[in-house]
Amino acid sequence: MNILSRQPPASLTLTALSGIPLLSPGDNLVSIILQSLKQSNLSLENGDILVIAQKVVSKAEGRYARLADISPSVRAFKLAEITGKDPRLVELILSESREIVRHSKGTIQSSGVVVAENHHGVVLANAGIDSSNVGSESEDEKVLLLPVDPDKSAETINKELQLKYKVKLAVIIN
Repeated sequence: MNILSRQPPASLTLTALSGIPLLSPGDNLVSIILQSLKQSNLSLENGDILVIAQKVVSKAEGRYARLADISPSVRAFKLAEITGKDPRLVELILSESREIVRHSKGTIQSSGVVVAENHHGVVLANAGIDSSNVGSESEDEKVLLLPVDPDKSAETINKELQLKYKVKLAVIIN
């Protein structure tokens, strides 16, 4: 007899929360999630996994950097010359990284790539620094860094939501 045949089929349901506004530094992400759940007539149940985009967490935590405030090092200037990237951005990449894993040359049409291992050991393009849709009046002068401690952020959100709903959850910052 096949023991697997007696188990119910596994299922996975993905539900996107609606009504999440553009976030600003200091916004209470848990309150915003709770409001979105309520507006959507949803509740969290035992075993649910909440996946939150790192960009949302970074915005709420105020992880913005203004390129105008950055003074590039000699190393940043050298790498910027190779990749065609803004030296100020390269300086941020260096400061947010343990190690530069690889880089490629830029072309006339586009800048090259800098692949870096960040301080959490994750290998990402540009150390995860994001310059798109950061909500700045001058978009090219403001960038968004990854959360300082995404595990702690997830744990804090998880504890508050479990307290509110009285269920066992998991929270992932993606």
